[in-house]
Amino acid sequence: MKESDIQKEIYNRFKAEYPLYIRSFQASLNGVNLGRFRFAIINALKAQGMCVGQSDIFLAVPRSGYHGKFIELKTDLRSATDEQLKFGDAMVRQGYAFEVAKGLDAAWNAIESYMDCQ
Repeated sequence: MKESDIQKEIYNRFKAEYPLYIRSFQASLNGVNLGRFRFAIINALKAQGMCVGQSDIFLAVPRSGYHGKFIELKTDLRSATDEQLKFGDAMVRQGYAFEVAKGLDAAWNAIESYMDCQ
């Protein structure tokens, strides 16, 4: 399964399981395939504040002392980049939860365990 497929499935599950919080589910556009104009578009987005390494999913829901949770999605074969880990570390220092989730099951477990905490 590709990361984009995992993210679609996660979004659909979240929408079904937590409908009251659907507007709190935010997806980063950092991983979008932009085709041959990729570098020009990326440079324009960076100039507007796009953050390199930003996590794929942000849950804007406070839980258990955290302001929200960032989740970096990965397939079972890939690992988080240094930039993604630096982003996560910076967010943890600011009071957010952060997790790298490999595969669909790990990603969904990361969401469920966070959402079910009070």
